[in-house]
Amino acid sequence: MKNFPKNFFQKEADYLKIYSNLEEIEKKQKLFASTNEKTRRKSETISQALNCNKIFAKFLYEISRHLKVDWFKEVALFVCLLRKALNMIGWSLINRQNEEEKEFCETNNAENILECCNEFITNVLPKILGEFEHLELEFLGKEEEKIKYAIFFTQFLGNWLYSNGYTTIKIKKNYEDPE
Repeated sequence: MKNFPKNFFQKEADYLKIYSNLEEIEKKQKLFASTNEKTRRKSETISQALNCNKIFAKFLYEISRHLKVDWFKEVALFVCLLRKALNMIGWSLINRQNEEEKEFCETNNAENILECCNEFITNVLPKILGEFEHLELEFLGKEEEKIKYAIFFTQFLGNWLYSNGYTTIKIKKNYEDPE
Protein backbone atom coordinates (compact mmCIF):
# COMPACT_ATOMS: atom_id res chain seq x y z
CA MET A 1 0.00 0.00 0.00
CA LYS A 2 2.30 2.69 -1.31
CA ASN A 3 0.03 5.68 -0.54
CA PHE A 4 -0.56 4.89 3.13
CA PRO A 5 0.64 7.92 5.15
CA LYS A 6 3.06 6.18 7.53
CA ASN A 7 5.15 9.36 7.62
CA PHE A 8 2.21 11.23 9.24
CA PHE A 9 2.67 9.34 12.49
CA GLN A 10 5.28 9.77 15.19
CA LYS A 11 4.61 6.31 16.62
CA GLU A 12 4.35 3.19 14.51
CA ALA A 13 1.82 1.77 16.98
CA ASP A 14 -0.71 4.41 15.84
CA TYR A 15 -1.04 2.85 12.39
CA LEU A 16 0.70 -0.52 12.34
CA LYS A 17 -2.28 -2.83 13.02
CA ILE A 18 -4.37 -1.25 10.28
CA TYR A 19 -1.42 -1.09 7.88
CA SER A 20 -0.49 -4.74 8.49
CA ASN A 21 -4.07 -5.82 7.87
CA LEU A 22 -4.14 -3.66 4.74
CA GLU A 23 -1.04 -5.41 3.40
CA GLU A 24 -2.63 -8.78 4.17
CA ILE A 25 -5.79 -7.79 2.30
CA GLU A 26 -3.77 -6.72 -0.74
CA LYS A 27 -2.02 -10.09 -0.81
CA LYS A 28 -5.28 -11.99 -0.40
CA GLN A 29 -6.99 -9.95 -3.12
CA LYS A 30 -4.46 -11.20 -5.63
CA LEU A 31 -5.26 -14.79 -4.64
CA PHE A 32 -8.97 -14.06 -4.29
CA ALA A 33 -9.25 -12.97 -7.91
CA SER A 34 -8.62 -16.53 -9.01
CA THR A 35 -11.10 -18.28 -6.66
CA ASN A 36 -14.54 -19.50 -7.65
CA GLU A 37 -17.89 -17.98 -6.63
CA LYS A 38 -18.65 -20.59 -3.92
CA THR A 39 -15.37 -19.82 -2.17
CA ARG A 40 -16.08 -16.08 -2.39
CA ARG A 41 -19.49 -16.42 -0.73
CA LYS A 42 -17.97 -18.49 2.08
CA SER A 43 -15.26 -15.86 2.57
CA GLU A 44 -17.86 -13.07 2.72
CA THR A 45 -19.78 -14.93 5.44
CA ILE A 46 -16.60 -15.38 7.47
CA SER A 47 -15.81 -11.66 7.08
CA GLN A 48 -18.75 -10.78 9.35
CA ALA A 49 -16.62 -11.90 12.33
CA LEU A 50 -13.73 -9.51 11.59
CA ASN A 51 -12.42 -7.19 14.29
CA CYS A 52 -12.32 -3.39 13.91
CA ASN A 53 -8.67 -3.37 12.82
CA LYS A 54 -9.38 -5.73 9.92
CA ILE A 55 -12.57 -3.93 8.96
CA PHE A 56 -10.78 -0.57 8.91
CA ALA A 57 -8.10 -2.08 6.69
CA LYS A 58 -10.72 -3.51 4.34
CA PHE A 59 -12.44 -0.11 4.19
CA LEU A 60 -9.18 1.64 3.32
CA TYR A 61 -8.34 -0.97 0.73
CA GLU A 62 -11.68 -0.61 -0.99
CA ILE A 63 -11.75 3.18 -1.05
CA SER A 64 -8.08 3.55 -2.00
CA ARG A 65 -8.95 2.67 -5.57
CA HIS A 66 -11.44 5.53 -5.80
CA LEU A 67 -9.69 8.43 -4.07
CA LYS A 68 -6.96 10.83 -5.06
CA VAL A 69 -3.77 10.27 -3.08
CA ASP A 70 -4.23 13.36 -0.85
CA TRP A 71 -7.79 12.37 0.04
CA PHE A 72 -6.73 8.79 0.74
CA LYS A 73 -3.91 9.87 3.05
CA GLU A 74 -6.22 12.01 5.13
CA VAL A 75 -8.96 9.38 5.24
CA ALA A 76 -6.32 6.84 6.34
CA LEU A 77 -5.18 9.28 9.04
CA PHE A 78 -8.80 9.77 10.11
CA VAL A 79 -9.35 6.00 10.36
CA CYS A 80 -6.16 5.55 12.40
CA LEU A 81 -7.23 8.37 14.73
CA LEU A 82 -10.70 6.84 15.09
CA ARG A 83 -9.03 3.53 15.95
CA LYS A 84 -6.85 5.24 18.55
CA ALA A 85 -9.92 6.92 20.04
CA LEU A 86 -11.90 3.68 20.10
CA ASN A 87 -9.08 2.02 22.00
CA MET A 88 -9.11 4.93 24.47
CA ILE A 89 -12.88 5.36 24.98
CA GLY A 90 -14.63 2.39 23.39
CA TRP A 91 -15.06 0.21 26.45
CA SER A 92 -16.47 2.99 28.62
CA LEU A 93 -18.89 4.15 25.93
CA ILE A 94 -20.41 0.68 25.64
CA ASN A 95 -20.37 0.26 29.42
CA ARG A 96 -17.97 -2.66 29.63
CA GLN A 97 -15.20 -1.35 31.89
CA ASN A 98 -14.17 -4.81 33.06
CA GLU A 99 -12.54 -5.49 29.68
CA GLU A 100 -10.39 -2.35 29.46
CA GLU A 101 -7.11 -4.28 29.61
CA LYS A 102 -7.89 -5.63 26.11
CA GLU A 103 -7.55 -3.46 23.03
CA PHE A 104 -11.05 -2.46 21.93
CA CYS A 105 -10.34 -2.65 18.18
CA GLU A 106 -8.63 -6.02 18.41
CA THR A 107 -11.50 -7.52 20.42
CA ASN A 108 -14.63 -6.00 18.88
CA ASN A 109 -16.32 -6.07 15.51
CA ALA A 110 -17.72 -2.88 13.98
CA GLU A 111 -21.15 -2.97 15.62
CA ASN A 112 -20.26 -0.34 18.24
CA ILE A 113 -18.06 1.97 16.18
CA LEU A 114 -20.81 4.42 15.29
CA GLU A 115 -21.94 4.70 18.90
CA CYS A 116 -18.51 6.14 19.69
CA CYS A 117 -18.31 8.59 16.78
CA ASN A 118 -20.09 11.56 18.38
CA GLU A 119 -17.65 11.50 21.29
CA PHE A 120 -14.80 11.06 18.83
CA ILE A 121 -15.77 14.02 16.61
CA THR A 122 -16.67 16.46 19.39
CA ASN A 123 -14.09 15.71 22.09
CA VAL A 124 -11.35 13.29 21.12
CA LEU A 125 -10.51 14.25 17.53
CA PRO A 126 -9.74 17.94 18.25
CA LYS A 127 -7.32 16.88 21.00
CA ILE A 128 -5.60 14.17 18.98
CA LEU A 129 -5.24 16.43 15.94
CA GLY A 130 -2.86 18.56 17.98
CA GLU A 131 -0.24 15.84 17.39
CA PHE A 132 -0.54 16.45 13.64
CA GLU A 133 -0.33 20.25 13.48
CA HIS A 134 3.06 19.94 11.76
CA LEU A 135 1.31 18.43 8.73
CA GLU A 136 -0.40 20.64 6.20
CA LEU A 137 -3.69 18.79 6.14
CA GLU A 138 -6.21 19.97 3.60
CA PHE A 139 -9.30 18.26 4.99
CA LEU A 140 -8.72 17.43 8.65
CA GLY A 141 -8.26 20.00 11.38
CA LYS A 142 -9.76 21.76 14.37
CA GLU A 143 -11.44 24.50 12.34
CA GLU A 144 -15.22 24.32 11.95
CA GLU A 145 -15.01 23.76 8.18
CA LYS A 146 -12.57 20.89 8.63
CA ILE A 147 -14.70 19.31 11.37
CA LYS A 148 -17.42 19.10 8.70
CA TYR A 149 -15.07 16.89 6.67
CA ALA A 150 -14.60 14.66 9.72
CA ILE A 151 -18.38 14.38 9.98
CA PHE A 152 -18.54 13.55 6.27
CA PHE A 153 -15.83 10.89 6.68
CA THR A 154 -17.80 9.44 9.61
CA GLN A 155 -21.03 9.34 7.61
CA PHE A 156 -19.27 7.71 4.68
CA LEU A 157 -17.63 5.11 6.91
CA GLY A 158 -20.95 4.46 8.68
CA ASN A 159 -22.78 3.95 5.41
CA TRP A 160 -20.02 1.64 4.17
CA LEU A 161 -20.16 -0.39 7.41
CA TYR A 162 -23.93 -0.70 7.16
CA SER A 163 -24.04 -1.54 3.44
CA ASN A 164 -21.36 -4.22 3.91
CA GLY A 165 -23.16 -5.81 6.86
CA TYR A 166 -20.61 -4.90 9.54
CA THR A 167 -23.13 -2.99 11.64
CA THR A 168 -26.88 -2.88 12.06
CA ILE A 169 -26.75 0.83 12.87
CA LYS A 170 -27.82 3.01 9.99
CA ILE A 171 -26.86 6.67 9.93
CA LYS A 172 -29.82 8.93 9.38
CA LYS A 173 -29.13 12.28 7.79
CA ASN A 174 -30.14 15.29 9.85
CA TYR A 175 -31.48 17.75 7.31
CA GLU A 176 -31.84 20.60 9.78
CA ASP A 177 -29.12 23.20 9.35
CA PRO A 178 -28.13 24.45 12.83
CA GLU A 179 -27.44 28.12 12.10
